[in-house]
Amino acid sequence: MKKLVVIVGVVLAAVFISPNFVGSAVETKYMEILERFKQHPSVEITDVTFERSWFSGVSTSKIKLKGIPEFDTFAISATEALSFGPVILSDDGLKFALASSTVEFSIDGLPEEKELDAILNKLKAASNLTSEITYGFDYITKLTIDEITHEQDSNSLTFHKLDSEILLADEKVYIGFINWAGL
Repeated sequence: MKKLVVIVGVVLAAVFISPNFVGSAVETKYMEILERFKQHPSVEITDVTFERSWFSGVSTSKIKLKGIPEFDTFAISATEALSFGPVILSDDGLKFALASSTVEFSIDGLPEEKELDAILNKLKAASNLTSEITYGFDYITKLTIDEITHEQDSNSLTFHKLDSEILLADEKVYIGFINWAGL
């Protein structure tokens, strides 16, 4: 009976203490990868923050595309809500991973146009971007965008459903798919 109590105690301690250590490792790796992205000639990443608590964290960053004059006026703000493992309870059920996250985006600096805002709001509402960091520090990112239709002046624009998954393994190999029927 004492052995069972000790085993249960060790397991519970691991489940409740390890997310703090996992969060620290994830934060370090996350910042390393962002530093590499900052070196890319066509991307500018600014306003980076990473706030970590025991079981979760929040990362924010602002991304600008360089070298394309039409994109100079706007930036993409990303807020990533992270949950730290090794065991994660999520809307999708029980996960065994170092971290799991959901990303929210906003676009700053676009001209104020009613129709453009309407399309972007529909696109944002239909989008779901999630990531998972495996025990080997591989990144699995999934993007789904449900079909949306926008009508203006008897014209219709349909953005068909998009499903994608990309795996970054060993920080060297990208494997994935994108299924999209187009506009």
